[in-house]
Amino acid sequence: MDKIPLKRDNCIKLENIKIVKAAIRQGDFVYTGWRHADILISMDDAGCDKPSYDDQGFIDQHGNFYRRSSADIIVRVNCIFCQLWL
Repeated sequence: MDKIPLKRDNCIKLENIKIVKAAIRQGDFVYTGWRHADILISMDDAGCDKPSYDDQGFIDQHGNFYRRSSADIIVRVNCIFCQLWL
């Protein structure tokens, strides 16, 4: 589990975003890992407060946090965009 500062960048085009890791937002930081369950276990072991479902999401290649619903849209746009090039 990695802990990185929370970042937001509204200038990236959807088709240029690559979702790279699961993430859980807590305050001004984002905890990352390969699966949300693994992050939750590590956070629990470290004594962190249990986050809500709304704080679960994903980060992109630049470390920007996206909620699950936003990440879903990004992945779908990228799938459609990639298929146009095939």
